[in-house]
Amino acid sequence: MVDRILFLALTLMVLCSITYDSFSCSCIGKSTLKEDIVKADVIFSGRILSENIFSIIDSSLPSGFNMRKKDYLVEVIKFYKRHEFRDTLHVITNLGHGDCGYPFQINKKYIIYAEYSEHYFERGSIVSKFIYTDICMRTMRINRKEIKLLRKWFKHTLV
Repeated sequence: MVDRILFLALTLMVLCSITYDSFSCSCIGKSTLKEDIVKADVIFSGRILSENIFSIIDSSLPSGFNMRKKDYLVEVIKFYKRHEFRDTLHVITNLGHGDCGYPFQINKKYIIYAEYSEHYFERGSIVSKFIYTDICMRTMRINRKEIKLLRKWFKHTLV
């Protein structure tokens, strides 16, 4: 009897995972500095000022499914790629815990590698363009080694 219940439970789990899109994280391999710079639409250093968790309402999500993201307000210290002409920027990421969200901490400084997006998730509705990062990008706590690499790269290379 226990074997039959275990079999049914596993079968149900497999069927459910096939039926709906997956929202889990998967970062494959390690990229080079060049690849990360080319992939990023914007690279800047900044200090995290605040965090706001918000819910996404989208008709393409299953009924009752509550997808949430984090919106961080970041005080810009220096732009390395694509200057935005603003003192602060909003950076969106997932919550973390398996969905690739970057674990920013308030009042800490970071080098943020980010992309522009118009979708909160792959098949989501189009929204106003925003800046997005996650743990699969090169975003990290600010450090001299990374700053030196960026300065050297942008001194000798046009992206």
